Amino acid sequence: MKKISWYIKLFVFSLVVSVIPLLISGLNILDIADEELKSNLNNELLNNVNGVSEKIDNYFEDWIRNLIIISDGIEDPNLGDNERYSFLYNGIGNIPDVINCTVFIQRQNGSWEPAVELNREQFAAKLEEVNLKTPDIIKYNTSNFNKARTGSFVQGSEYIGLIERWASNIVIPFKTDGGLEGVLACKVDLENVRRSLDETTVRLQNEISIISKDSLLVFGDIQKKDFNRTEQDVLGLLKTGNRVNCIINYKKNDENIVGSYTFTRYPGWGILTEATADFAYLPAKRILYSIILWIIIGLVLAIIGVVIIARQISTPVAKMSDVSRRIASGDFDIKIDYQAKDSLGVLAGNIEGMASDLKKSFSKIEKQNKELEEYNRTLEAKVKERTEKLDNSNRELKSAYLRLVELNREKDEFLGIAAHDLKNPLAAIRGYSELLSDENDPEEIKQFGEVIYESSERMLEIINLLLTVNKIEQGNYTVSNSEFDAVKIIKQLVLENKRIAQKKSIEILYNGPDNLSVIYDSLMLSQILDNLVSNAIKFSLENKNVFIDIKKEKDHITLKVKDEGQGIPDEDKSRVFEKFSKLSVKPTAGENTTGLGLSIVKGLVELSGGTITFNSKVGEGTEFIVKLPVVYDNKIS
Repeated sequence: MKKISWYIKLFVFSLVVSVIPLLISGLNILDIADEELKSNLNNELLNNVNGVSEKIDNYFEDWIRNLIIISDGIEDPNLGDNERYSFLYNGIGNIPDVINCTVFIQRQNGSWEPAVELNREQFAAKLEEVNLKTPDIIKYNTSNFNKARTGSFVQGSEYIGLIERWASNIVIPFKTDGGLEGVLACKVDLENVRRSLDETTVRLQNEISIISKDSLLVFGDIQKKDFNRTEQDVLGLLKTGNRVNCIINYKKNDENIVGSYTFTRYPGWGILTEATADFAYLPAKRILYSIILWIIIGLVLAIIGVVIIARQISTPVAKMSDVSRRIASGDFDIKIDYQAKDSLGVLAGNIEGMASDLKKSFSKIEKQNKELEEYNRTLEAKVKERTEKLDNSNRELKSAYLRLVELNREKDEFLGIAAHDLKNPLAAIRGYSELLSDENDPEEIKQFGEVIYESSERMLEIINLLLTVNKIEQGNYTVSNSEFDAVKIIKQLVLENKRIAQKKSIEILYNGPDNLSVIYDSLMLSQILDNLVSNAIKFSLENKNVFIDIKKEKDHITLKVKDEGQGIPDEDKSRVFEKFSKLSVKPTAGENTTGLGLSIVKGLVELSGGTITFNSKVGEGTEFIVKLPVVYDNKIS
């Protein structure tokens, strides 16, 4: 190192100071940006296909709901044939997407015979232009009518070439008071679905595609046979009946392709989209180019700085070197021609002063050197202290940033829950309120009122769940202990959930003492049990049991709620108590779920100083065990 010129050392030092930190920080930023862009791309593609799937399902649910109302009118024993025809005609007229509606009657030999047929006027006019009759275009597969009796109302999709329309068959069964069985078969125009798909806004220059299980590219090239990787995956899952949301990556023509797909409930479609990863990662490339540019600028500035500084240092240093030689030879009558007020100027003055009074100043210089060393030590301590403060501030800022990211994610999930779960009850209330204003039949009014009531109850349940979560997280949940019979609370919850359980032929069984007096928050205990029992019913199959057990311990009570449902897979167990968690297992009868119930239970249990655990095995069911600190005989535990 001693033989290396100070010019080279200065250049290396400048290079290290100016370029290497920029290179390290730039590579870290590039790596973080790449991961974030990849995550954002996957999430945006999933959101695209999930949004389209939800919109399509909503279309079909609205059609099915309206056609069920019409089939109920056909079954009404108080209506004559003319009134039923008028009800059918007016009902179909209120569904603008129906192309054709035919009432088929099942004869004793099992054959289906059309009894009434209604066509949309625009459809009939188009047929007249090409001299065709309805049966030449509208053909129903009567062998599939029996599937409607098991709930398979939507029966595939097809392209009707002569009228250039995509359509789906919706079949609703009915049975009149005279024992006559039949179906209401309708061809529904999917043009609004296609238009809605065209209006879907995407950012990544990708398009949404739909594939049916009979290998048709819906709204696309129906002759297509050469499917890409994403389309092949979707077709395979459609044929096996499996339904999963997925992100896949593969190469096509030396391009990195990211694909995403999901599935609709009706009529068994796969929704998919693809994007070019290189396009999505373009900001990362720009960051890389910017880093390279600044590295080049840093190198140029380092070279220029070294040249300028070397010239400013070398000249006065050469002069001082000559003066030093003269002082060493005993010549103290010297003058250094350097007037700049910088460190070299100070050095020149010191050399001149040293030359005039070298001996006198020697002891003073030693003292100053000691003071300077002490100052350096103090300075190092201060620098270390300031560095530690800066590190602590950085950690606090990072923690605050991560918390803000988490709060932003929870805000997005909260808005998604509110938009999704409150939309259907509001739609039901609005639809049935409109029907209620035109309805004169007391029985229909009662039924519509029940639907409105149940929808409003669902909305109130969702709002109460969100309010409870908010209270728990903000520490505003007030615990109010009092003495009460815990068994009475359990039996009341069994009665409240009995009607819902009976719909699935599920029996709720209680095992425990006839009464158990405790001092605890009765409302908190009721909320904990209600969430666990309703969850057990939702995720249990028909003709199963739900068991409730309570046991008195020394300083707590142990509550157990066990079902014979689907069980929780191992990969989902770590997320059971997370807010807004959507596990792979789904409610068995299509019940609504917000992903908040178990999160609320855990929050309430831990708020009162209790614990909650669970045991679960796929195919055998799940058991939740809650231990709550309570007081017996008015003694505080």
